[in-house]
Parts: sequence; structure tokens; C-alpha cells
Amino acid sequence: MDEQKKNRADRRITQFIIKKLFNMFDHVINFNIEDRITIIYGVNGIGKTTILKIINDTFNNRFLELRKIPFDTIEYKFDDDCKLVITKKINKKSEQLNEENKLSKILLSFVFIDNKGKSFKSDFPFPSFEHSNFPLEFIINRTLPFLKQIDENMWIDFRSDKTYNLDLILSKYSDRIELALRKFDFLSKTDIPISSSRTPVWLKDVLDSVSVCFIESQRLLSSESMDISDSSKIIDTKKMIESVKKYSNDLVDRINLARSKYADVSQTLDRTYPTRLLDMLIEPKQNMPTKEQIFNRLIELEKERERLMNVGLVEFSTGQDVIQKRPEKSSEGLIQALSLFTDDNKVKLDTFKELARKIEIIKEIINKRFLFKIMDISKDIGFVFRLSDNKNTILKITDLSSGEQNILVIHYELLFKTPSRSLILIDEPEISLNVDWQNEFINDLQNIIDIAKLDVLIATHSPQIIHDKWDLTVKLERK
Repeated sequence: MDEQKKNRADRRITQFIIKKLFNMFDHVINFNIEDRITIIYGVNGIGKTTILKIINDTFNNRFLELRKIPFDTIEYKFDDDCKLVITKKINKKSEQLNEENKLSKILLSFVFIDNKGKSFKSDFPFPSFEHSNFPLEFIINRTLPFLKQIDENMWIDFRSDKTYNLDLILSKYSDRIELALRKFDFLSKTDIPISSSRTPVWLKDVLDSVSVCFIESQRLLSSESMDISDSSKIIDTKKMIESVKKYSNDLVDRINLARSKYADVSQTLDRTYPTRLLDMLIEPKQNMPTKEQIFNRLIELEKERERLMNVGLVEFSTGQDVIQKRPEKSSEGLIQALSLFTDDNKVKLDTFKELARKIEIIKEIINKRFLFKIMDISKDIGFVFRLSDNKNTILKITDLSSGEQNILVIHYELLFKTPSRSLILIDEPEISLNVDWQNEFINDLQNIIDIAKLDVLIATHSPQIIHDKWDLTVKLERK
């Protein structure tokens, strides 16, 4: 399996096939690899949202959730000609299990076939305690004191601030939990061992090769990561506001990190500038730029500084004086000094390049969509909202509508919180978006994809979301 090991997000899904979803539907979804956006639509109950959940559960190791969904077979095909097949089976030892514990009789069989035809297989039985009366939360908290439960099926590790669902906890700490369960007589000798549900190394490598993030229809509920939001919760105003505040603070942190990197690079270049200039004067470079080229570079640097000022990354410009004092005659030494100066300053400003582009995109999207408000960026407080016709009036986050908060949160998540080459699953993006915003949603998404290199699978009921992009759609229907 060594040759099949991949770094996270190296693979892209090209096709998803499911048979007997809800014991009724067979669906095939061919992903639009070139355009990177695939839209699925169909009548209610056909399985759109469930398919997103299945993909999310698969690649985020949520096997306990996956087995609850009725299906026979799932098949993923990847861009490197490998495929992963998941089949539901009945555990042959099911006669030993409690009749009421039906889910414990289910095996998930995983088969991975690499591009050379070599197969890897594992069957996953599941611990049969799911319908028992023992307090699982108590056992986890007692056995693993560094974990704190933050949701029905989610814990946070204080040591690393990482979040874990039940599947991952059972896989990672199965020995300790099983020992505690047997100690308190919550497991009988016929119960399936928890350790049997551990993920083998080869499968972990396959799952880690596809990064998946799920933005559910209730995306405004702020959570540590997008794939753990609970769609059963009700959105309330306080939580919506907290989501926007959280991302505003996150942007401040990113700006501070970029400015810190800029300072480090500047310090290094400034400290070595005299030595490098002397070396250049002693041994001049060949093909030195002309005076005209040097001053054109200075003009371009000044434009770049102004661009960075507009997105809140730098506060002032220092190059205008040099441009204004442009001498008619220039010595060779002056040309060499200015050449090195422009080279160094380009390197310094390039530390902001990626962050500046992302800020420009989100500002452009938000300020096109907000009718009576504008958004600026401050290095100190992040998002700054003002009235369009009175820019001196700074608005509170509570002055944003739910739709305005919604569009800001979803685009921030995509631009800033999602690893490059991830597959993003978006369920019903039309929620809280007016018709005009829905019509522009895919266009905005394409601008983000160009810089973030994401793949997106969207489930929608809205023809306005699809708008003129029917070539990107797959209709789900009973065949």
C-alpha cells in the first residue's frame, strides 16, 4: 500500500454511485472535474441531502452514522483511476447478538482497488452497546478526562483543541473504553469488541487522501469545523452573530500573522541590504534594468501598496517621494541601489499576496450583494460595516440581516477556512438568500474556486441557484 499513500487532499472524486438508497433509489453522479462545480437536484425525498451526508460520513470517519443510512452499495471513483467500494452486509455472528440491537448486526465492508488492480479489504463490525442502558458519556469522560463533550456526538480534546466524533473516539481509544466497559459489566462476553472497529492503516490513507467539508443548510451555527454542524438545531440570532464575530476575529489573526511575516522578511532583507549592495557594486550584474524600467517598477510597487492599503493590510505608502524626485540623470550606482531596493520590496509585499487576493474577493462579493451597506477590513477589528450613503456611520453586526450574515459566513468559510483541493458539500445554499443573490451564487463560487482550487457538490431545490448553469447539473430520479 506504500505506493498508494497520499497526502491529504491529493485525490479528487470523479464519480459517486449508490445502489438501493432507502432500499429504492440507484443514483450515479459524475463530477464536473474541469468546472469543479456539480449541482444535484430532484424532488423531495430522492436523497440529495443524504448523499452529501454519506460522502461526509465516509471521508470524516463517521462509520457509526454511515451504517444507519439504508443502502446496499456505495462506490467512489477517483481521478487516479482508483476506486473505493462500501457494501452493507449482515454480520454472520448476528445470532449471538441481542435481537433488539439490529444495527449491531450490520457490517460495513470496505474494498479499495488501486490503479494497478490490487485490492485491499476490511469488514467493520460495530460494538453492540448502542441500545444498551450503560452511560457511554460517563465512561468516556471517566476514562478520557482530557475530553469534554460539546455536542450529542462530539468531544473536544483540551490538549490540542481538536474535535472528535464518537467513531473517532472509539477507534482511537477503543482499548481503554472497552476495558472500562467490561470493568463495570456493561459488555458481555458475546458483545463485539470495540477494537474490531478500528480503521486499518490502508483505509485511513485512502480516507485522508480526500478532504471533505460539509456546509449544511444551517451553516450560521458556529462550530469548530464545518462538518460537525447539527442540522437539528434551530438557528437563533445570538448564534448567527457569534459566527460573524468569530470570523472577524479570525481575519484579524490572519492579518497579524501576515504582518508578522512581512516584518521578519523586511528585517532580514534590510539587515543584509548594505552587504548585498556592496557586492553588486563590486561585481555588477549583467543585464541591469534601465532607469526607465526602474522607475516603472517603483510605480508598480506604489500601486501594490495602495492595493494592500485598500484591503487593510498596510497603513501608509513610502514610495511616492522616490518617484516624485526622479532625477534626469542617474549614475550606475544609483540604478544598482534602486534595482536592489525594488527587488527587496517586491519580496516583502509578496508576503501579503495570497491573503490580499482572498480579502479582495470577499469584499467584492459582499459589496456587490449588500444593497445599502458596505464592508471594509480593519487590521485591528476585522469586518467593518457602514451605510452606503453615510460611510461615517459604523454598523453593528446586529444591523446585518440573516441573509447578509449568511452570505458572509459561507463565503468566508470557503475562502479562508477550507484546505485547498478540498471537496465542499453545500446543502441548500438558497436558504436566507434572496432571488438575486441566488442567481449570482454560482458565479461568486467560481471566483472563489479559481483561487482556492476547491471542488464543490451542491444539493438544491432552487432553479435560481442553477440559473444558467444547467450544464453543471445532475438530476436525481427514480429509475
